[in-house]
Amino acid sequence: MSWVPRGITTALLTPFCEDGALDLDTLRTRIAWQLDRGIHGLLVGGVSGEYVNLSPEERRQVVRTAVDAVAGRVPVIAGILEPNTGQALAAAKDFEALGVQALLLLTPYHNLPTPAGVLNHFRTVHDATALPILLYNNPGRTGIDMDLALQTELSRLPRIVGVKECRRDLAIVSEQIRRARPGFAVLSGEDDLALATFALGGQGAILTGGNILPTLFLDIFHLVERGEVAKAVELHHRMMPLILAIYTRNHPFPLKEAMAAAGMPVGPARPPLAPMDEGQRAAVRVALRDLGLLRA
Repeated sequence: MSWVPRGITTALLTPFCEDGALDLDTLRTRIAWQLDRGIHGLLVGGVSGEYVNLSPEERRQVVRTAVDAVAGRVPVIAGILEPNTGQALAAAKDFEALGVQALLLLTPYHNLPTPAGVLNHFRTVHDATALPILLYNNPGRTGIDMDLALQTELSRLPRIVGVKECRRDLAIVSEQIRRARPGFAVLSGEDDLALATFALGGQGAILTGGNILPTLFLDIFHLVERGEVAKAVELHHRMMPLILAIYTRNHPFPLKEAMAAAGMPVGPARPPLAPMDEGQRAAVRVALRDLGLLRA
C-alpha cells in the first residue's frame, strides 16, 4: 500500500550565504530544528525553496543534504517545478536516485497545455518512477487550475497519493475533499487556509510558515483532530498577522527576513526577489514581537 501524507509538512527554505552560494550547513541546522519540534514531513525545492532560482546541480545538493540530515525520521518530499515534461522527468529520476520518499509535481507552467497535456505530463513522470507523487495545483503561479475532473482522473493512477492545493475557493476545496478516494490526501498549500482545510476533513498541509511557526501549525492540526476547533481558531488568529505580513509577492524574501529577525538567519533570497520595504519590515517585526519571536 502506498504511503499517504498526513499532518504538517514544512516547505523548507533554501539557505544562502551572503554571496549567494548555497549554505548547506544552515540547511542541516534548520532540518534538525524542525525534527526536534515533531514536524511530520519536509518538502525541499518547492516555491519556498526557490526551485526556479537553483541550478539542477544545486537542487541535487539540497536534496542530497536533506535526505542525509533526516536519515529516514520523516518523509522527505522533493519538489519538481519544471515548465516541460522532459525536464520534470529528468529531475524525478535524479531525486529518486538520491533517496527521497515522494515527489511534489507542479503543473507545467508557461506552456499553458490542454488538460490532455497536463494529464500526459503527470502520467509520464508517474510511469517512469516508483515513488508516490503529490499533485501541486498552484494556479496563481502557473496560470493553470486543475479542476476536480482532471484531479479525479489523475488520482486513478496508483501512486498519485494526494494534492497540495493552493486554490483559494474553499467551496471547491470542500467538494474536493468530499469526492477524494481513500488513499488520496487533500493537503492545504495556503497557510491562512490550513485551519479551514483541516476542519473540512483535509488530511494535512504543506506550508511555508512551518519554517518559523511549526509548533503552532502542529498544535492547530492536532486540536482539530481532537475536535477542539475553538482552541485551534484562537491559535490561527494569533499567527495570522505574521502570515499576512510574510506571504506576499516576492516570496520567500519576507519570510527569510522574518527568520533573521527571529534569530534563525537563512540568508537572502536570490534575485529577482528583493528585500522588503520599510513598511513591510515594520509589519513583520510587530507580528514577530506579538508572538514573542522578535530577537534582532
